[in-house]
Amino acid sequence: DVSFPSNDTGYAAGKNGMMIKTIDGGISWNVVNTGITVTINAIDFSDANTGLLVGPNGLVKRTNDGGATWTVIPINSSNEVFDVKFRNKQTAYLITTFEAFKSVDGGLNWFNMGSDMNAVKYSNDSTVIAVGDNTVQRSTDRGLSWKASYPSNSSIWYDCAFPTQDTGYICGSNGKIMKTIDRGLTFSPQVSNAPSSGGNYYFGMHFFDKNKGIAVGSQYMISRTSNGGQTWTTNYSSSASGYSYYDVFFINSQVGWVCGSVGNILKSTNGGQTFSPQTSGTNKFLRCIYFLTPQKGFVCGEGGTLCKTTNGGATWTNTVIGSASLYSIAFLDSLHGFISGDNQYLYETKDGGATWHYVNNNFTIRSMAFRKYLQGVAVGPGNSKYYYDPIKVLNRDLRVCKGNNSVFEPKIAEGMSIAPGNKFIMEMDTT
Repeated sequence: DVSFPSNDTGYAAGKNGMMIKTIDGGISWNVVNTGITVTINAIDFSDANTGLLVGPNGLVKRTNDGGATWTVIPINSSNEVFDVKFRNKQTAYLITTFEAFKSVDGGLNWFNMGSDMNAVKYSNDSTVIAVGDNTVQRSTDRGLSWKASYPSNSSIWYDCAFPTQDTGYICGSNGKIMKTIDRGLTFSPQVSNAPSSGGNYYFGMHFFDKNKGIAVGSQYMISRTSNGGQTWTTNYSSSASGYSYYDVFFINSQVGWVCGSVGNILKSTNGGQTFSPQTSGTNKFLRCIYFLTPQKGFVCGEGGTLCKTTNGGATWTNTVIGSASLYSIAFLDSLHGFISGDNQYLYETKDGGATWHYVNNNFTIRSMAFRKYLQGVAVGPGNSKYYYDPIKVLNRDLRVCKGNNSVFEPKIAEGMSIAPGNKFIMEMDTT
């Protein structure tokens, strides 16, 4: 491969890690030491000094001194990297056998553009963390722009929790729980004591403060820590990997609920030390649980199932809204909330969940979070991320897309205006 960032400076690379450089338009060439012996599949330089090379087994190396030194850049993939291109000095793309990655910081960090995003949480008013398939991403501007944040262990991450603005946790496959104390910049592994067989996935978590927390998952697994994740106590009541607890929600320091497979709902009144079963009235898999008060709550899941209680879960009433499985419930306040699901299903209530109305929508949301009435984010499949803008206070400063009257709308290009009634804006790349 060949890359000429200027008329005079150029690079060429190929087999056995070989690279050569010219600074006189190709009249003469000098060997560049790349520090590798494998075939270099592609190179690209954004200027005379800053460049990338890629190769087999997820190989990405970067230089910022014209090839004098090279640094290995992790991309959370072991697939062969076939091509890399700079769009500008900050934005770059690379292609592997099965994946596409993007960098927005000159090739220092990369996120998988096809990764499904599974959960999103605020750590403070401006910092947001989103987790998904082999990716953790961080925004410091309320969800308007994102950068990849790489834990030392790749995994499918299903949930995250931030009890303080600095301290947070993420959980996922292979019994993994990781902790950050710098708002998601770096993560360290925790010893969760999850079972090693029969499936060991953590799907949901809640932290009361920076030290005390609960994670739930497969095999009806409940893990607890009281010392900031240094140690975890794990209990589980099934050896069948197909049965799980999917979500945990505490309305205060003592009262909380867990939901899961075949209609399971549990309630705790002692801060998660013990749980008692409740009768949901359904055998559907329940994915998300949310309470507005200690008495009034909702749980949703498989096949459009929506259950509601007004007495703390002593009794539940069941209904079906649509046919798609439902993933997420979130409220802005005591009256206004959303439920999202598969196949782009989205429902909105303005009366505290007494009634729900279908919202015309053109993408799927897996998880939503609201920080304030005028501030929210949502994530979904294909690395999609959205922000909530109910009165369009941000639109005068953002590039948005003309569209229909959906409450959700993609952000695309400069010079376009927002359609009336839009509330969520989707971030996407149009190059």
